Amino acid sequence: MLSIDRHGATSLEVSGHAAPGIALREQLAALYRDRTRDRILFLKADTALPVGLLERALVDARHAGVRVVAAITERKVTPRM
Repeated sequence: MLSIDRHGATSLEVSGHAAPGIALREQLAALYRDRTRDRILFLKADTALPVGLLERALVDARHAGVRVVAAITERKVTPRM
């Protein structure tokens, strides 16, 4: 899962563990290099993230071999009155 916070900081988790702290493009390339079937990236990004930062991450993912991006959403909790 690729997470991007509102400041554009990225973190990549593989099987619940943080991936090494190298550049995103290199992390994704190493992860998807040998995959022939499973080329899905799960993405969780902050709603305040500028679109340009999200687009840059998606371009890096595409160059690394990702073919499908699945968005992860969180339910907004509204207080009951």
